[in-house]
Amino acid sequence: MYVTGAITGCPNSEIEYTICGNSAYRISPNPAETEITIDFEYKEFAEGLLKTIELFDLEGKSISKTEFKEEKDKNYFKNNKSFTIDTRKFKRGNYVLHLDFGKFTDKKQIILK
Repeated sequence: MYVTGAITGCPNSEIEYTICGNSAYRISPNPAETEITIDFEYKEFAEGLLKTIELFDLEGKSISKTEFKEEKDKNYFKNNKSFTIDTRKFKRGNYVLHLDFGKFTDKKQIILK
């Protein structure tokens, strides 16, 4: 399994990632003001592999973490293909978003403006 990323030039900038040639998820908007949304192409991908989503500041301090075992137990991804993080309470600046899929963790820079 491999992951590649590309930044697309849309009015609302987004980052799209692919796994084995298929679009797996998008993070938008980036830069963000009030929220970041991770939109999964297939909810089964998130439901089957996603362990945690965690946002870190540049000093390595975790400022937001969601563990998906509890969300999976509630069948969150049965009805949803995306997950949103409210960023209004965070300082403006650069962050690193970690998506932990168990066998690999994908890390992406996020800008809050």
